[in-house]
Amino acid sequence: MILRSPTGATTPGGAVVVAKENVGDGFLHGVELSLDWNFVESRTASSSFSFTDGKVDTFVQGARKEEKPTSRIPPAQALLGLRSESRAAERARGADDRKLC
Repeated sequence: MILRSPTGATTPGGAVVVAKENVGDGFLHGVELSLDWNFVESRTASSSFSFTDGKVDTFVQGARKEEKPTSRIPPAQALLGLRSESRAAERARGADDRKLC
């Protein structure tokens, strides 16, 4: 994994100078789930969930390796929704679906 860290120096314009370094091996893994349920003719409930996690190996004091969580990983997220469709829109969509068959 390549990480950026401030060097303590600044440019003449005042921007912070950063160093990019290969700090070790890393991995990310996660899961995404979604579910839609048409519980009444024109009503649909929906839900989704996502989770990401990761670790990076860093070297501390020479050869000693330490595993740390990676930075900038979004938190777990969940979403719930309810969608309603007018009967006219449903009929129009049904007509379009029949054309495809």
